[in-house]
Formats: sequence, structure tokens, C-alpha cells
Amino acid sequence: MDLVLYYHPLASFCHKVLIALYEHGTPFEGVIVRHDNADSLGAFLEVWPVGKMPVLRDVRRDAVIPESSIVVEYLDQHYPGPRPMLPTEPEAALQVRLWDRFFDHYVHQPVQKFVVDRLRGEGEHDARGVADALATLDTAYAMLEKQLAGREWIAGDTFSPGRLLRVAGTVLRRHRASVPSRTHRAGGLFRTPHGAALGTPHLRRGAALLRSFPVSGADTGPLPATIGDGLIMAMQASERLDAMFHALADDSRRRMVDQLSQGPASVSELARPLALAMPSVVKHLAVLERGGLVESEKQGRVRTFRLIPGALAQVEAWAAERERRWRRRFDRLEAFLARTGSDDADSSR
Repeated sequence: MDLVLYYHPLASFCHKVLIALYEHGTPFEGVIVRHDNADSLGAFLEVWPVGKMPVLRDVRRDAVIPESSIVVEYLDQHYPGPRPMLPTEPEAALQVRLWDRFFDHYVHQPVQKFVVDRLRGEGEHDARGVADALATLDTAYAMLEKQLAGREWIAGDTFSPGRLLRVAGTVLRRHRASVPSRTHRAGGLFRTPHGAALGTPHLRRGAALLRSFPVSGADTGPLPATIGDGLIMAMQASERLDAMFHALADDSRRRMVDQLSQGPASVSELARPLALAMPSVVKHLAVLERGGLVESEKQGRVRTFRLIPGALAQVEAWAAERERRWRRRFDRLEAFLARTGSDDADSSR
């Protein structure tokens, strides 16, 4: 096989190249680089010591080509398909390159930040970095929706990197369109519930590859059979936790939760201890429902609310995990101080 692609299914940069290869119908050998396998990683570093994926090795031409955008252009030049991936008109090509860089910096990289953080070990997570990455995605989605207004693709009207780069970055997030909060703003990237672009064979193939990738190596917690679906679940769990903390951030809503912990109550019963107008009470209850903390049932003209069993378990688990981390840190500090005190005592003898 002339072409060997070193890649990983969880790296959205790699899917940009995979989609180009599928679209061209170019034969290649795919080698998944496993960072949890010394032999796999060592073999890849022999080819490209920098260790970043994807990397294409052209055996026939004795060439090693890194960087996803460069690989796509290399394929266009040396292994062309039925249509060029980069427009021949200079201004159109410039626009494609511009949005290609935009996706790399403001979509692919933030997504990879979340993925890598999810796969890190205990005590190695970067909550601030993940929050910054999600904020960057917020801004990127808003800009992309503006760019997509009245257009089918980011750049150009035919299949090109303008189309390819748009969908490659959404493979890891295809199901986030149904999640509230941050992700509702990604709606402009999806033309159908699963994305019209993902209806094409080469894109379905990339999505299937991600979903079939098995969990192994990292301590990712309770995930399902495939890591692709697991990451989607982790994103949704993060959104639910955000909604719960938002619901509990208000004193009136916390008092409602306290009252409902004693048993179901009607809207008027929940409003009685609060110095709030009825419309405000109804709005607060709506926030609690969106946060997944309470549910309601209407019988006749009376609507009754009750706590959802186990609804606070996720909040409790989050708080308990932080407490365990701090206890371990204090234990390490205590051990360090004990050693230091012992060393000082020995030196003073």
C-alpha cells in the first residue's frame, strides 16, 4: 500500500483527512496510534517525532506529510480524485484556507481539549481549560451561524475543504445539537436532526468509525461500550450539572426544594412561604424543572410538584469527589510536613 495514515478516531483533525480520502476513493492503510500502548506510540514517533496526528506516509514517493490541511492539499496534487478539494480560483481558495484555519483553531482545538481532559487520570483534569474551550466554541458557533446565513456550506458551492472542514469538526459533536444551553447555538451547522451532510456515505463512514472505537487504557469512569458514545454522554452530563447548579443558585428555589423534600406540594403551597408574586413562583418552578430537579402533574386545575428521586445524586457526587480530592491533598501535605519536621529534628541533634 503506497499511503499509510497514522491517526486516531477521537482526533477531529484526523477525520478531515479521512473524509478527503473517502471522497477521493483513495486506497490507504490506516494505522491507529494508541498512546496507551508503548509499541504503537513508539512506532509512530519513529515516523514523526513531534507526535501530532494525522500524519500521512507516502511509501512510493518516500515522503512524510504532517498537518491535516497540508495532507488534504498533498492528496489533491499527487492522488487527485474526481474533483479538486481546493478551488482553482485564487479568491475562493483563499476563503477556503481562511475558514479551514478558523475551524482548526476555534472548533477542532476546543473539542480536542474536552476529549483529552475526559481521558485524563484522577486529579489531572483542567476544569478552567475545559470552560475556556466551551466559551471559545460558543463564539465560534455564533460566527459560523452568521457565515452560514443563506448558504449551504461555509465556503464554495461544491465539495471542497470548505465542505469537508465544516463537517469534520462536527463528528465528535453530532448529537450535541439536541442538548440545551451552549449547544443550541450549533443549530446552524445541522440541516437535519442528524445533519444533512452526515447523510453522505463518506461522512457516515467517519461517524461509524468513531462510534465503534472501544474504551480502553484511560480511567474514564462509567462509560458505555464505545468511547464515542461515552464522550457524548459526558458532554450531556456536564450540561445537566450546569442546569442543576443554576437551579440551586437562587435562595427561593432552594427553599422550594427543601419544602418538596418533605413531600409533593401544589404551586400555591410552594408560594405561601415566599414573598413572591405567583408569576415569579411559576418561573422559578420552570427553572427547577429544566434543571431536572422536580417534575409536575396536573390534576383538574391543580398542578402538583415533587422532587425527582435521586435528582440531587449528581450534585452530591460532584461535591463528594471534590471533597475526596481536597482530603487527599491535605493528607499529602500532612505527610510532607511530618517528613519535614522529622528532618529538621534530625539536623538539630
